[in-house]
Amino acid sequence: MRTFIACLLLMMSALGHTSDSFELRREWVRDLRIFLVDLEASNPEYFITTNKIDIFQNLELIEKAHAQSEHSCFFAGWPSKVITSQGRKYCTSPLNGNADYKSSCGAGEFQCQPLLFGKGVCVTFKSPSQKSLAFSNCTQKFNKNPSDDYLKSLTQNEKDELKRISILAKDICIDGKIGIQKNKPMCKNLLKRFDQAMKAIESTPVKIDKTSDVKKDPVVIEKLSPIEFKKAPLVLTDPSLHKEIKIPELRIPANVVIENEDCVVPFAPGLENVIESSNEIMSVVSSEIDELYESVKKDFESSPHCVASNVYTDPKEKMSPALFQQIYEEVTEIGRIDGVSGKQKRFEELVQKYGWTSDTKEYGLSVLSKSYSSIPEMMNEIGRVRGLALQNSDRNSKTIKDYMAEDIKFGLAQRGVFTFDDEGEIKCPFMSKDAFLKAVAGREEVLKSGHKGLITKKNLLTVVDLSMPSNQRRMFVIDLNTKKVNHNTWSAHGGGKGFTQVSGSDAEGGTPEVSNEPGSNLSSVGFAIATKTSVSPKWGNSLILKGIDSDNSNMERREVILHGWRTPNSGYANKTWEVDEKGTRRIEGVDIYKNFMSKDFKNTKEDMFDISSDLKIASIIRPYMDATEGCLGVSETKMSHTDLKKRPMSQLDMLREDLPGSIIYQYNGDNTNSKYH
Repeated sequence: MRTFIACLLLMMSALGHTSDSFELRREWVRDLRIFLVDLEASNPEYFITTNKIDIFQNLELIEKAHAQSEHSCFFAGWPSKVITSQGRKYCTSPLNGNADYKSSCGAGEFQCQPLLFGKGVCVTFKSPSQKSLAFSNCTQKFNKNPSDDYLKSLTQNEKDELKRISILAKDICIDGKIGIQKNKPMCKNLLKRFDQAMKAIESTPVKIDKTSDVKKDPVVIEKLSPIEFKKAPLVLTDPSLHKEIKIPELRIPANVVIENEDCVVPFAPGLENVIESSNEIMSVVSSEIDELYESVKKDFESSPHCVASNVYTDPKEKMSPALFQQIYEEVTEIGRIDGVSGKQKRFEELVQKYGWTSDTKEYGLSVLSKSYSSIPEMMNEIGRVRGLALQNSDRNSKTIKDYMAEDIKFGLAQRGVFTFDDEGEIKCPFMSKDAFLKAVAGREEVLKSGHKGLITKKNLLTVVDLSMPSNQRRMFVIDLNTKKVNHNTWSAHGGGKGFTQVSGSDAEGGTPEVSNEPGSNLSSVGFAIATKTSVSPKWGNSLILKGIDSDNSNMERREVILHGWRTPNSGYANKTWEVDEKGTRRIEGVDIYKNFMSKDFKNTKEDMFDISSDLKIASIIRPYMDATEGCLGVSETKMSHTDLKKRPMSQLDMLREDLPGSIIYQYNGDNTNSKYH
């Protein structure tokens, strides 16, 4: 089976390989996107100030100021200019800082850079967070329906603009004034490929405005005589599957080069029929596993794991951070509306939308009717209204079933925690079919190996799909007997030396570099066995993992374990923790959510920014999560509301109770090597 699949993959990769300038441009623009996402995520304060006193005044400066210098920074992919305000530097919005910025988007929307995303890609551009993460939002929207065909031909102006973007990226890497230095991996890659990319851009065919009337002769592909490929049956013997799968014959064209006695690799043109045949055969080969995959996926999507309000917290304990952030921003934005009547009208709309009490409505309208001597004074009073509104929604979340469910769902999708399908429907992310197929098929081989004695829970299979973004819950514990997902949680990967792999290869924490080498601080992939629980001197409660594969054999030597970690919004969801000054043990912090919800916002003398800043920051859903030193980091949030047994335990403790004696498979896309595949 392994040889057969490898052969098909080799044939497909050989057929799809090209080296023309279009491919080089595609790769270069992809690298620019990754660079700019990292640039934006690493320096959010560079684009939008969060100064508590002058937040709105500074936002206006950023959007309206005109600097005299040449373009020296990127704002959401657009070359722009740097201004200085109150001793801090900001990158101006291209709406006023770049004459080349042309928008076909609607009001309150931002035009994503057409040379990086193609024409017509627009994102919402209203709140501070939307502005500071504009490029990440453009990337997420582009990834729903990615196409680089626009790079096949460009106008001369577009070619020149793409060169300017490339040169500015190079200069930023070399200059290093905004947290990006040339010795960082993403800059090393850009600088290494810069000259080749510029040649590829220069060789771009100049776009013709009108389609030519000349008809081209159709390409004729010569039919080639086939030869037979040997049969290679795969038998799945585990009783939980109840099925036997056999591979049929494969027929391929005759003019191929024999790579070895088992595998044939085509190098001749006109072999599209091979790919079509290969795909059909792969479908037949894996049809039974496909059926199992679809069954597990369907049950998962209708389970408590995929109820949006359940994702981060129990809604009966705390509202979703996506909802908290939405309400926080909407009330704060009232301060930017002109006139008392406009402010009051918007607040009444929010009262109706969120079901706040009449007392909160009355208090809010009173605050908004007053005159204030300064913007900071007004915003502090609006902060009191905001606190009361959030307390109202906290109570509603605990008492009203499915409170603001669609808003939470959409908020998670906007931030990449949930996803949009091709039809725009919001989906709860599940592992890739390839990860599932390899995990199930490889499990069969593991059960036949000499490690069978360590596996006491054969029905459990844990799949960690590292090819998924790290702010998505990419760890799935499946019971193959019931075909249900028992646990679904976040999984942090190893960040490598200097934590260069935190954002992975996709700038979202997915498909990171992996290694089996001691001292690499990277994750290892392949099959492992969860053996027993332990208590780490540094990380506390943990689970010992035994690597049994070619690329994770050093797991025990490297002390790679499963332990609790700072999963997304962990500070919001549960008591925060930090490592002590010596870095040797963990210490608990304050539950900032409960502290916020206990405040008397009407009467307290505390500054509203000081009360809310920690929780506001904790509610922001980052594009990727913190990396570990190579271990498997999982959530410590209590998740009894999604647990089949309703245990009042943290996700970590549930896994420590359930997983010993079971198989774990870590998958990293095409970078996953395993002797059990």
